[in-house]
Amino acid sequence: MLTIGSLCTGIGGLDQAVAEHFNASPVWVSDNDPQVSEWLDVRLPGVPNLGDLREVDSSTLTVPDIVTAGWPCQPVSRAGRLRGTKDSRWLFEHIVEFIEHLPDRPRLMVVENVPNLLTHDGGRTALGVVRAIARLGFDLRWGVLRASDAGAPHRRARFFAVAAHTDRVGPRPDRPRRVPRPESPREGQGQGGQRLRPDPRHGDPLDRPRSSWREFAPAIERWERLTGHPSPQPLTNDRLDPRWVEWAMGFEPGLLTEVITHRRHALRILGNSVVPQQGRLALDLLA
Repeated sequence: MLTIGSLCTGIGGLDQAVAEHFNASPVWVSDNDPQVSEWLDVRLPGVPNLGDLREVDSSTLTVPDIVTAGWPCQPVSRAGRLRGTKDSRWLFEHIVEFIEHLPDRPRLMVVENVPNLLTHDGGRTALGVVRAIARLGFDLRWGVLRASDAGAPHRRARFFAVAAHTDRVGPRPDRPRRVPRPESPREGQGQGGQRLRPDPRHGDPLDRPRSSWREFAPAIERWERLTGHPSPQPLTNDRLDPRWVEWAMGFEPGLLTEVITHRRHALRILGNSVVPQQGRLALDLLA
């Protein structure tokens, strides 16, 4: 079985996708958020949490086959101040340094962020990311995918990249390094190219739409079928219920909410997570 080393782990949505696609399991994780650390202690009790990756001597670590990193998106998100590499939360250079100091290179890197990474600062931020990964000896392929392409009832477009180390895996000159991006900026994609091919189940018709969801019924019922779990009520006391967000993000019921019961913390953690089904579809297309 292949192994995963996880940076900026969160509740492991990206790791779950990688684990299922590659038949892999984590050997260490890294997150210093107090609530996430509490969750990791409960859900991954035998896996060491390294804490703040900036304070870890990675030269002493077991080298995993795959390193994952969904680093904080706030510095390049349109919802933030767009300070990019000048933002203290921009951890990418620290991720590169972490990998540089490992005793050996992993076979693969799988990374994720918001699509605005590609257009931030006229594309220079993304170019810095690509160049840094290439300098580590990796051959990179990337693309943008919506959660709805995997059947989820929301768009949540995300940038995904898979990079293979050429000394460990070998170059792939027969395959393009870049998967074209979607056309519509409203989807968070920037200009030019086409979106990654969606899941054929996206937008399929439903026989029995639920009237209470009105026009959203087809999307809700599709996700119920794909996840195998009925939708919880979205509101409790007229406030968004984390259990519904957990379901909408494609996680098993209670995976987070049975551990982190504080509403604000649960919503924050879920808001920073990756839809596992979306990640798996990205890996199907990129890896």
